[in-house]
Amino acid sequence: MYKSNTNRSNLGGTYPKFFVFYLVDMFTTRNCVGGAGEISTFCNNVHQQVCKQGETCQVTSDGYYIIALCCAVVGAALFVIYEPTIQYLQTLSEDHWRITSIKQEEAEPISPTSVVTLTAAEY
Repeated sequence: MYKSNTNRSNLGGTYPKFFVFYLVDMFTTRNCVGGAGEISTFCNNVHQQVCKQGETCQVTSDGYYIIALCCAVVGAALFVIYEPTIQYLQTLSEDHWRITSIKQEEAEPISPTSVVTLTAAEY
């Protein structure tokens, strides 16, 4: 049965989330903090209990802000690079954006006899 392209079209907005979340986790730093507030070791792997008893794993630097800053810098750089092209495209009239077809007098009429069929050997 034919399914709609909704799932495939959503993939374009979905797959970058994996990389962004991975980078956020990669740039996030966590440390084991004891009862007196001293930092003993890194505990970047949340799934393993690396902190000693009585210590808690606390986030010391959130990677979200680092990734947000990087994305803003990349976006600003792309804007500066492509600004002349964007300005040029904005000056074009609507006629340049329209899809034009072949004039009717130049187009050949399609008839049932003009359809080519291929045999299995030719295909």
